Amino acid sequence: MTDPTLDHVLNIRDLSVHFPVGGGFMGRGKKILKAVEGFDLRVRRGETLGVVGESGCGKSTLARALMGLVPIKDGHIGFHPRTSEIGPGGLDLAAASRAEWKKAHRAMQIVFQDPFSSLSPKQTVGQTVGEPLIVHGVAPRGWRERVGELLDMVGLSAADFDRYPHEFSGGQRQRIMIARAIALEPEVLIADEAVSALDVSIQLQVIRLLEDLKAKLGLTLIFISHDLSVVRALSDRVVIMYLGRPVEVGEGHQIFSDPRHPYTRMLIRSTPVPDPDFRLEQMESFGELPSPIAPPPGCPFHTRCAHATDICKTTLPGPVRLSDTHHAACHFATELPAMPPLRRSVA
Repeated sequence: MTDPTLDHVLNIRDLSVHFPVGGGFMGRGKKILKAVEGFDLRVRRGETLGVVGESGCGKSTLARALMGLVPIKDGHIGFHPRTSEIGPGGLDLAAASRAEWKKAHRAMQIVFQDPFSSLSPKQTVGQTVGEPLIVHGVAPRGWRERVGELLDMVGLSAADFDRYPHEFSGGQRQRIMIARAIALEPEVLIADEAVSALDVSIQLQVIRLLEDLKAKLGLTLIFISHDLSVVRALSDRVVIMYLGRPVEVGEGHQIFSDPRHPYTRMLIRSTPVPDPDFRLEQMESFGELPSPIAPPPGCPFHTRCAHATDICKTTLPGPVRLSDTHHAACHFATELPAMPPLRRSVA
């Protein structure tokens, strides 16, 4: 039997992240926000995995859980990088010690959404990019030279070493963040809405940079976004998230050519088409995202789904296997008709 850790760098099982919300004196009336709930996923080594969903579906919380930035309630995160510092058995990040997290952070890094708030205005670019090298004791004597190499890799210049963040544009600041993230030569890079705060033309430049770095450094890239068109262009495989759970997982061509979950179809049909002569047929789904504080019983999407029946209101669907690489958490995943194509409007 083949060891799954040889092909998967992350093995996430039954992951849950909850946050207390509100509450009065002595915590009375406190409610629980279930940001991530029962999340299962394996991340293949060397792939670009797109994670998509509406705001509030738990994408960013998932990213922060993988980096140890939020407390984990339940579950396991098996991390199996090839670095010699972490043994062949890998780490369970959900139960990792501080020392183990320091090792894990050398092999997995994150780029956040907002390049303006992610950089200290009191640090020069060189200090910002070089900080991981100093903290982890990597090239402590030659760190300035290494910072210059990193800045060159992301399309900036070693001459920018002594400049401050306010002297750069948004796209350049995101390049600085990427340089800092790859400073320790990680195996996994998480991009959490890393281009959503940028102009469209700058988004394309940063996406191309990520693709180039992935190829050069052999990265596994987890690309989190609400923009389905960006994910479609970049990702090998796609995860659709809804209320903290993966509702459909598949290769990119499977997700976009034959979506089997009504929520996936809703996202695809909500993506703007750059042609004024196109219109959408009637949507199969409707309404707003329910509160993760009080999610609906049964299938969490049934309150918005035109295909919902009584079983959807009472029973949580498990993942239905559509192929070796395609699964959808819908009671009727194999029975849904093909998604109607976009229609050209008639004058």
